[in-house]
Amino acid sequence: MANKTVNEEQGGPDDMFTGLQTELEAGKIDLRRRLLSSTTLRGGQLTQHFCLNYGMYYKFVAQTASESFDTAPAAIKNTRSRLNWVARHALQLAQTPNPSLDFNEELLIGYFEKQAIDYHDDGEAGLGPTIASLSLGWPAPMKLRMKEKHYNGVSKAGVMVTDKPMPGCEKYSERLAAWQELEALKATGGEEAAATYKQRVKALPKELGLKAKGNARDVVTLQLRHGDVMLMHGADIQKYYEHAVVPDGALRFALTCRYIDPMSLSEDIRPHVGPDSQPYDGAALPEPPK
Repeated sequence: MANKTVNEEQGGPDDMFTGLQTELEAGKIDLRRRLLSSTTLRGGQLTQHFCLNYGMYYKFVAQTASESFDTAPAAIKNTRSRLNWVARHALQLAQTPNPSLDFNEELLIGYFEKQAIDYHDDGEAGLGPTIASLSLGWPAPMKLRMKEKHYNGVSKAGVMVTDKPMPGCEKYSERLAAWQELEALKATGGEEAAATYKQRVKALPKELGLKAKGNARDVVTLQLRHGDVMLMHGADIQKYYEHAVVPDGALRFALTCRYIDPMSLSEDIRPHVGPDSQPYDGAALPEPPK
């Protein structure tokens, strides 16, 4: 959670927020709505928010242009440095910069009046387990809920979800017992056990009375304010949960950093991303006034 000292430091959130607006006004940032990768509408559909990627190519729902950190605005570089420090500090990783741990991608999203991003996950192939985001401008609640198929235990096609059920899902105790049964069959091995496994996967949704419809309630709501940093760590967050952001005001920027395995990308979209050139140390800030 940011405070006056954090926001007002040189190159900090206040400077970043002003700098991004100045760069946009001068036409130096190619922030625009992007074409969605998949849509049922003829002629294509654009994202509601405006976005631009820096560093390693990020394969998410929109076809986003990607630019180099070398020529990025100061706010982009400063954010990467700040979030690298946050991740090392919060997760108790090595306290010195390490290119193999540092973020190599940053997505800039601009939310203008009445724009939002609906429930989604950041579970694309090749992503590291840690995602960090800096909020600038108007506040926005970020809500997390369990994904529909994990909450209900059955896909829309009526197929049993065989992942281990999470606490808080529908019929947790019954599904946990069923999952343990299925795991035992897998461990047994052999054709007979495999055939029984398939039969049980088909039969269990009806036996347990599982239904494919119905969304889970939000389990966490974070109020992200100007200068605040949000950190998600662990691949299971993206596997089991989804999140949405609906800003409360007319202008908000979200700057989100990830580590993307370069080998998960084809050579034509695998740029060289150098190490963080200006390491940030949040511990050097003076104590806030009491």
